[in-house]
Amino acid sequence: MTPQYKVQYEETKETLIQTCELYRLDTNVLTYRFGVLSVFVAVSVLSSSHVKLQQTPVSSYLIYLGVWLLIFAGAEIFRRTFAKKLAHTAAYGDGDAAYEKRSRNRKEKLKISMEFFDDHFDNKTQTQSVTYQYADVRKLLENKDAFGIVIRSSLGPRGLYAFPKSAMDTETFEALKAHLIQNCPQVTKVTQL
Repeated sequence: MTPQYKVQYEETKETLIQTCELYRLDTNVLTYRFGVLSVFVAVSVLSSSHVKLQQTPVSSYLIYLGVWLLIFAGAEIFRRTFAKKLAHTAAYGDGDAAYEKRSRNRKEKLKISMEFFDDHFDNKTQTQSVTYQYADVRKLLENKDAFGIVIRSSLGPRGLYAFPKSAMDTETFEALKAHLIQNCPQVTKVTQL
């Protein structure tokens, strides 16, 4: 069977850093939002036992919610600016360490091929081939350098399969994104990081 789309690249320190960056940026989205929401719930529950809710004016509730909205907005701005730089720095360290560890055990560079069909994609290297159904795809991620596919399947925990955007021409890359959005039932868009 001939794939509709095919991506081939050699694993380098840069491609591993790009993959680690997608992973870090994706986890940052949930970490900061969940953190602020958790603190909001904890403070609200703890303070509710000390405040007489029936005697508190509506304006105090509005001020309380306004302050928390500002805190949430501040956390979101932090995530999109400074935390993004922190994620990039951490990804550089992660990718560098992973590449050094992997390259010690190899005699030749790892060549990776991702082949996309109607209902699945294959991720192949010189030593293994793994097939994932599009039903297992949970999210599509993209940043300026890389594109990632987040899967969750019966084969194991959450996985991220990424490739450098430079491995495809722009027109084919855009067609691949449209193909994945159309064929992955749990995906409606590509998350821009």
